[in-house]
Amino acid sequence: MSPRTVRVSIRPQLEGLQRRREIKHDLDFAREHGIAIVRLEPRGPEVPAAVTLRTMLRDPVKGQPNTDTWEVLIAPQNEGMLIRLLAHRANLTTMRPEDVPIPADLDVRYEIVDRLQQGHVRLSSLGPPRSGTFVEMTLGITRDLVRIAGITRSSSTEMLRRERGLAKYYNEQARLAYQASHWPFRGPVSLLGLRYPRIPVPEPEIRTLPEIPRGKDPWEFGGELWEQLVEVGAAHFAEVMESLWKAAFTTPPFIQAQLLADGYQLDRIDSTRMGVESLTELMRGYRGGDRLTMVAAPDLPERHLVDITAMGR
Repeated sequence: MSPRTVRVSIRPQLEGLQRRREIKHDLDFAREHGIAIVRLEPRGPEVPAAVTLRTMLRDPVKGQPNTDTWEVLIAPQNEGMLIRLLAHRANLTTMRPEDVPIPADLDVRYEIVDRLQQGHVRLSSLGPPRSGTFVEMTLGITRDLVRIAGITRSSSTEMLRRERGLAKYYNEQARLAYQASHWPFRGPVSLLGLRYPRIPVPEPEIRTLPEIPRGKDPWEFGGELWEQLVEVGAAHFAEVMESLWKAAFTTPPFIQAQLLADGYQLDRIDSTRMGVESLTELMRGYRGGDRLTMVAAPDLPERHLVDITAMGR
């Protein structure tokens, strides 16, 4: 069998907020755990000081059956976060994950692209069984500079269940429309050589219901792959998300001022950085916490591709 190629698309990240279909932020969870509530811009909505990363395996690209394409959405989004995410330069100078990309003459290669790619290679190594498999992670930082991080949702069957529900709804609507076209009867009637309705109505098109695999989904909380997902998230995504958190919430002066006013000692954030093992334990402690979900996308936008690996080379 040919080795699998892994691609990461950030197309949804580059589209407007309306196309990205973000859902409601969990402000109550943030307040309960000492995570600040801020506005990204003066008249913008309130959001928790937390970053959520959602990645979903898309349908195979035609002609590339051995390629896994993961589509990534990170929220909330502002200019600082996008600069950190997309920074792309290359020479011998190295930047740390917590460094802000230098906009002037220094030409450096930034590592977030590589870290995302490495993490998705690990995800693909777990053998996602079908398109629609997704993992969602959230990281927030409290006023006491405590990291709250975890996999909030993960599944290889949720999209199948969603598609099955939509198919059942569509079939029911088609059936009702067919019956309505024959009112007061429920279907065509023939009597004494006469047919009602006189013009035949086409039979409703019935969609096939997707089959849902039996047993526990290994990608969901409590499944056989959950611990490995926690390890992958801690090793490859948590530090990236912390770096994006700093870019999104501490770089813009308007947001920085709100955090300082809310009691955040921003000059101490880097002194409380955690290693991979600590991150693993941290994420394991919050596994299955449904209310940890701050931002998500129930279904990602249209399936266009931007190859982030090419952007990072």
